[in-house]
Amino acid sequence: MNGVEFSFLEENNTVIATVSPGDCDATLEAELVKKAILKSEFSKYYIKEDAINSLVVMAKNASGAGKTAPFTATVAEIKDAEVKVQVSNDAMEASVIVVGAYSGKPLKLANFQQALATNGVIRGWSSKRISALVEKADKLAPGRIHKEVIAKGLPPRKGRNSRIKPLVENALERVLQPKKTEDDKVDMRDLGEIICVKKGEPVAEVLPPSPGRSGFTVTNMPIKPEPGDDLELKLGANTTFDKMNKRLVVACIDGLPKFAEGVMAVDDTFVSKGVNVRTGNVDFDGAVIVNGDVTENMKITASGDVTINGFVESATIIAQGDIVITQGVLGKPDGGKSCKLIAKGDVAVAHAQGVNIEACGEVRVMKQIAHSDITCFSKIFVGRGDKPNGSIFGCVINAYSAIEAGSVGAVSGSKLDIDFSEGFNKISQRLEGLREMRKELAKTNADHEIQYAQFKNRVHSAEVQQKVKTLEQALEEERELLQWLQTVEQDNMDNLSAYKDEVKVIATQTLYPGVSVKLNKQSYTSDKENTRACLFWHDHEWKVTKTRA
Repeated sequence: MNGVEFSFLEENNTVIATVSPGDCDATLEAELVKKAILKSEFSKYYIKEDAINSLVVMAKNASGAGKTAPFTATVAEIKDAEVKVQVSNDAMEASVIVVGAYSGKPLKLANFQQALATNGVIRGWSSKRISALVEKADKLAPGRIHKEVIAKGLPPRKGRNSRIKPLVENALERVLQPKKTEDDKVDMRDLGEIICVKKGEPVAEVLPPSPGRSGFTVTNMPIKPEPGDDLELKLGANTTFDKMNKRLVVACIDGLPKFAEGVMAVDDTFVSKGVNVRTGNVDFDGAVIVNGDVTENMKITASGDVTINGFVESATIIAQGDIVITQGVLGKPDGGKSCKLIAKGDVAVAHAQGVNIEACGEVRVMKQIAHSDITCFSKIFVGRGDKPNGSIFGCVINAYSAIEAGSVGAVSGSKLDIDFSEGFNKISQRLEGLREMRKELAKTNADHEIQYAQFKNRVHSAEVQQKVKTLEQALEEERELLQWLQTVEQDNMDNLSAYKDEVKVIATQTLYPGVSVKLNKQSYTSDKENTRACLFWHDHEWKVTKTRA
């Protein structure tokens, strides 16, 4: 650039511009000087724009006055990378603001640690996180700014409310955890003796509210937690508090304990060594325990759980609670699903074939289920443990949630039909109804709001003013109803989204050909054998992926 030369001073790491006014172009501008620096070896230095503006003014003034003596100005400099710390108003977060170096020294771990310490940030950060940030900072272009949360405080956690803890297991839980033999092997036939509690026996204890967990800020200020609430706990049927210890719940009768939804109850219990033509059908207001088999064409109806420590053949079991069968369930081989299990709670069986199962809760089959009809409003597991390894094939299933088994389908290609449509459609129809109701109410409310706004500013008699107040109350109720409908509509939208996430079939071992899944008009049938596969619904279509071992 004519009349301007750049040089570097090592003692202060600056770039000096030497200007000869007599040699400068008449068109000298600050932007031209800046471009000249960017094209030079000093392109990654920090450019001092204010100094360049002053330099150009001085050059023009000197040239206009006929002065030719050279003068200098500092126009650029080396700058080390910078780090600043910002602490949020509540001191629950600390962020670092990093500025990329202008050919200067990069930031090191110690620089971050010093900046945090200077700002009183003591907790909530780790050297590992800072080391990762050091690498990011080293790659920043000169002057580029990067902001990142580096430390987080721990918010306090409210304590748990008082609650009831069961001291005895439900029959279903005992079936799912079979008794071990002396050689530490699981005996599938010995599920432990099914025992009813005695009158006065402790069945649950009341746990007091917990104090909660303390928190802290990034500046290490402690935050006290809010303790849990000491709630008035509800007692279930046939239970009471112990006279000597009010935190102990005891049975009022001999019966079968049942813990559900935080409430412990004891059902009056009918115990039989078997149900057959000799004993007759069982219809009991309470729990039923059968220590034996239930034979063909027999029927058990109970308002509580039904627990059968035996085999069921072509019988009907109806329970308002759970149905637990420790051995097999078998319907007639000629079809018709002559064996029926209908439960408001869960259904758990060892194995089943030719059965019609209806469960509002989960369905758990320990080994295998085949050629059965299942309607389940919760999950279906075939096999034990976290990764069920049982087999399911030849069934027709009306499913509302995930199905998980070891083998899904069969080598023979026996069909397995699974339809997830009903639950989806129920939520969709409910959502559509709420949406139409909300739209209609919103339209009506908008008209009422306009009418009210026009009416309330007029001068009225005392009698009319009273009517206006009544109208205000009615309008407020209308607003609250509209808000409630919006909330319920959003809840149903969330439920619909959650339902789609639950629509899946998981085979922990093998998914065989002939397995058909359906969600309304979209269906898919597996045409090959897949190892450890998951059939799931995503983006309006069925997809298959491999699951983890």
